[in-house]
Amino acid sequence: MEKDYIIYVLLFIFFVLNAFFCSRVNKIQNVAPDAKIVANIENNKIKVIVQIPSDHHAYLDKGKDGMLIPITFDWSDLFTNEPQLISKPEGVFDKDVQATVLRNEGIFEFLLPENISKENITNKILKVRVQICNETTGICYRPKIYEVRL
Repeated sequence: MEKDYIIYVLLFIFFVLNAFFCSRVNKIQNVAPDAKIVANIENNKIKVIVQIPSDHHAYLDKGKDGMLIPITFDWSDLFTNEPQLISKPEGVFDKDVQATVLRNEGIFEFLLPENISKENITNKILKVRVQICNETTGICYRPKIYEVRL
């Protein structure tokens, strides 16, 4: 009888500890790493630098099937028309995901619209949407919108 009691207590402790540690691991794994994004204005160009954490990538296109979420820019708080993209990172085509991905750092450059001066948009907010994917686990986190001050 006493032996059964000890087994039940040990099983109870095992399940409690298991539930505690599993919930902690799940919480840790669901925390998406952040991209670092900075923007500046030089010579009538808006330069946006996107840094992706190591062992992760972001998409530069929607992929072969058009189902992926690439890096996008929301200019609606700044301009009525989007500025012209004049250069973007080349990225690397990833056979596994059938898309062009950005690893490490990439620079996007946009032409400042003619009727807008640097002073008109300095300290204004540009919104950049980025979905980061972990290359080790294969998990893609929810897209995040970053507010970047120009």
